[in-house]
Amino acid sequence: MANYDDCRFLNLSVRMAAKQATVWAGETWQIGIRLAVKSSPVLDYDDGRVELPAFSVQDAAVSRQTTEFDIEQGFTGRGSLAWNITDADQDNIANVTQDWLASIAARTANYYVLDTIRLYPTGKDGKSRTAPSVYWPRTTAGNPSGLKMLPPDVALAVSWQTATRGPKGRGRVYLGAPSATDSDDGGRIAQAQAQAVASASADWLEAIRGIGGLTSQACFTPIIWHRVGDRAGVEDGTYGSVIRQVRVNNHYDTQRRRDRQVPPTWSTADLT
Repeated sequence: MANYDDCRFLNLSVRMAAKQATVWAGETWQIGIRLAVKSSPVLDYDDGRVELPAFSVQDAAVSRQTTEFDIEQGFTGRGSLAWNITDADQDNIANVTQDWLASIAARTANYYVLDTIRLYPTGKDGKSRTAPSVYWPRTTAGNPSGLKMLPPDVALAVSWQTATRGPKGRGRVYLGAPSATDSDDGGRIAQAQAQAVASASADWLEAIRGIGGLTSQACFTPIIWHRVGDRAGVEDGTYGSVIRQVRVNNHYDTQRRRDRQVPPTWSTADLT
């Protein structure tokens, strides 16, 4: 069983899949966020740019089940440190993520369902060190419930803000399949609905920060990772910035690749 002592963050991925009985069958979208892992306490909101502590995991080929999920566990914490990631930590991250999806369910259309939640232990090069832990939902709690859908290339951008200045202090994810009923008469996102997504997303990140917390346990901080290959040539993938604010504006964004997965149906009219 291999050990990996050079992990720098967990990559948390949420994958959604269009229902097979819908016109968008086969289309998928996903979002992700990175989590710094360290002993208690969590990183402070004002920390800005920080060096990410290394942590250790080991392979685990385990199939297990909770009330909410069927789990194919790819890794477990390794006790080379005074603290390490427990199976319960992984479960709790998946649970609060599903809770977040439930809280914004009406904001995305019910053409989609939650496919999986995945956790990847990742090195400073941005590559997973071993197989992920994959959470397959046993309940419908995380499924979208909006009744009408905008085109699949339309997305709701949720932006992350940190205390770090410049591009390294900002990030975003794109929520797919926004509910058409959240639009105002001018084709923008109704302000109340944008605020609801921002508040729910902040609650999600705070819930992640609340996992663990004892001195002998790992704790988790949502971050923006500073990628390898920085233009200034000073980053090596070991740094990140602590997310301290969530923003959602009232303009829709686009992800053109999302509607290319399903061929269009053409309507034609011949000239006579």
